[in-house]
Amino acid sequence: PGKDAGPVDTSKPKPSELCNGKDDDGDGAIDEWELGSNESCVVKVPAGAYLMGCNAGTKGCEPDEHPAHEVSLSAFSMDRNPVTQSQWNACIIAGKCPTPDHDFSPLKKPDYPVVMVTWAAASTFCVWRGGRLPTEAEWERVATGGKGRPWPWGSIPPDCTRCNVKGCGDVTKRVGSTGALGASFEGAYDLAGNVREWVIDQYDPTGYSAAGGHNPAQQRMK
Repeated sequence: PGKDAGPVDTSKPKPSELCNGKDDDGDGAIDEWELGSNESCVVKVPAGAYLMGCNAGTKGCEPDEHPAHEVSLSAFSMDRNPVTQSQWNACIIAGKCPTPDHDFSPLKKPDYPVVMVTWAAASTFCVWRGGRLPTEAEWERVATGGKGRPWPWGSIPPDCTRCNVKGCGDVTKRVGSTGALGASFEGAYDLAGNVREWVIDQYDPTGYSAAGGHNPAQQRMK
């Protein structure tokens, strides 16, 4: 005689998250990248020049952010979100990345950002992924849209609907959870708040005084 196979699950499968600026899977985060899926979750920036930095006397301009100067960039791409714990854990399993010693629980927090990693470890992860850390000029180009925006989303001051800053719970939040209001011009998330991010450049407090032309860190890498 046949055996009862039990109840059949007739519910619809959970939709996949797509890289389209929407919360396709209904989990409250946008364009989050999980191991083995959404490898195209990047913003693509065409080649061109933009005005980097700001002029002295501009409100909110730090001493090491001026003078403003034109920088020409080759075309490049950048992940839409900061590196997730799930992504970093894959690098650990591959034997390439160290285990972070602070707030790292990839099984419980797979789409939370990785925190407290060194520049060297971050660089190793990027190379393992087939890329590299962005230069400061590239990071600023994505963060400002190349249009001199004071914030990735524009000129509206930061609040908890656009980014995770002090007073918004004071803990890290899932990548992409601030939603479209906090997105950059090209649709990158968390470029303000949540976690600090590394760039490949060495810090030079007077670097803008001599900067200009082509992406300087890219030139050093060749």
